[in-house]
Amino acid sequence: MSRIAVIGAGAWGTGLAIVLGRGGRHQVRLWAHEKEVRDSILARRENELCRPGVSIPATVLPTGSLQEALDGAKRIFQKHDFDVFVEIIVESPRAVLLLFGVFFDKADPADTQRALDWYTEIRTAMIEAGYPPYRETAQSSPHVFDQNPVTRKFLSSIKNALDPNGTLAPGRYGIK
Repeated sequence: MSRIAVIGAGAWGTGLAIVLGRGGRHQVRLWAHEKEVRDSILARRENELCRPGVSIPATVLPTGSLQEALDGAKRIFQKHDFDVFVEIIVESPRAVLLLFGVFFDKADPADTQRALDWYTEIRTAMIEAGYPPYRETAQSSPHVFDQNPVTRKFLSSIKNALDPNGTLAPGRYGIK
């Protein structure tokens, strides 16, 4: 069973959590700002504010805390000897972004490697915890479709049809 987090329990976020939670293949943590939404999901298995009358599977668990993601990130910062830098961006009452960053000397190969090791580990840990990247970077672009090989295969077939000689952006995003 994979773990997925959905940030925002509005109509769209709740609907996404319901679809992901059906069939018992995913354990979904649904972050909800409003306490009454969390209480409604726990007590009656429905989001009475945004999706009244729609049953929410037991595999969807509401939460009001982003502490789980922050605690995991803090351990990774400390392991790689970086100061914790997290920017919390409140997009709306139902959407939050966590921006992690490190400051290092690009001219120092050892420092650069330490930053790359940090990035690889924090990206992997956040995906495994159900917090996928909002945006990808040049370092991770070959791995964008690691969690979705069907999409990679589909996009590879389109690229091969349009660019049979492989001259346009070879290997970008892990598409060959």
